Amino acid sequence: MAKENRRVLIVRSDTSFLAQVRMAVVEVAGQGVSPSKANMLALAVDEAVTNVIEHALGGKDEPSEAGKITITLSADGLRFEALICYKGASFDPGSAPEIDLLAHIRAGRKRGLGLFLMRRIMDEI
Repeated sequence: MAKENRRVLIVRSDTSFLAQVRMAVVEVAGQGVSPSKANMLALAVDEAVTNVIEHALGGKDEPSEAGKITITLSADGLRFEALICYKGASFDPGSAPEIDLLAHIRAGRKRGLGLFLMRRIMDEI
């Protein structure tokens, strides 16, 4: 088993920090998986953090503790884990229904696929 690679990021509730989050995921996960898989993992974590910013924290960039998001990334070659902690509205991804992708596209919707993507990329949310 490879040595665990771990990184903790603390970012504000602001989407301008998402590039930093994606780069950190690629760094941590990229040592144990192919570049394309590392990028897919980065997309899933990006979607999760975006949902926290937009829905749980209301899109507000607050300098207080309430506006901080702590992201702990770890990988050991067999497993990648992203733990996202914040003070805001909670959400159980298991309570959300599956999205009918074709109906979503037919309706002309361009947003709302974050959870769909996370479910396809990750083994567990």
